[in-house]
Amino acid sequence: MCSSDLPSEDAVNDNDDEADDVVSAEAAYAARRILDMMENYRIPEGEGDRPCRWSDFTILLRSAKTAARRWLSVLSDAGVPCVSTLGGGFFEAIEVRVFMDLLRIIDNRRQDIPLLAVMRSHVYGFTEEELIHIRADYAGEDILDRVMAAAADDKQPEWSIKCRRLLDDTARWRSLASLKSLGEFVGLLLDETHFEVNCSALYGGEIRTANLQALWERARKLSQSGGSLHAFIRYMDEARSSASQESVQAPFADAVRLMTVHGSKGLEFPIVFIGGV
Repeated sequence: MCSSDLPSEDAVNDNDDEADDVVSAEAAYAARRILDMMENYRIPEGEGDRPCRWSDFTILLRSAKTAARRWLSVLSDAGVPCVSTLGGGFFEAIEVRVFMDLLRIIDNRRQDIPLLAVMRSHVYGFTEEELIHIRADYAGEDILDRVMAAAADDKQPEWSIKCRRLLDDTARWRSLASLKSLGEFVGLLLDETHFEVNCSALYGGEIRTANLQALWERARKLSQSGGSLHAFIRYMDEARSSASQESVQAPFADAVRLMTVHGSKGLEFPIVFIGGV
């Protein structure tokens, strides 16, 4: 067994922001080590060895849901497929978060954080330089005002074209959301944005597409009771807050596992990271 102890939390005080920073730093360190080992480390097996698989890695935490959510979010953002027995994993998957952000701005475009997340995503592909131009070169009270100003720019830089496309798309999708059932609309949005195709090409593609299918299934179920887009967003937010739905991935999927130290008793893993020690 290969084991790696992460940086200590002993010096962390009771401030929630500082504690979250330490958890994020641990998770980021683990993500970098896992990605490096996937490329450069081999697992002894039989008389020889083999390349690492995602499922060779396990992360053990002393505490459960609070820290686990941050770990899942950081790992997912780094491109490390992960599953958790601690709840909430589905909601922290980056593909679920970004798709939900897309639904949020269709429902109400005047939301800076979801809007920026969608602009950075594969759907529109804004670069950091383009986002800086939009913030610095155009006036407005919020990001949407600046996007609208950039879309009207007569010089038509690349980001102006992207801004017009974003505004046109979200206006059209908002109209479609009022005409179609929730399930039909979410399915249409998945197709038009190529979300599943894009996710299937990433690390852990099978898991990512399973998450999107699970999200669509939840939308279809809510459709049966006449649920609207806004109602679906509220339902998903409430479910995330209660962490009542765990990751949908199969327990034997090729993904990094996240569990408590207590839950790992009696189990063996090729490579272990221990967080919060």
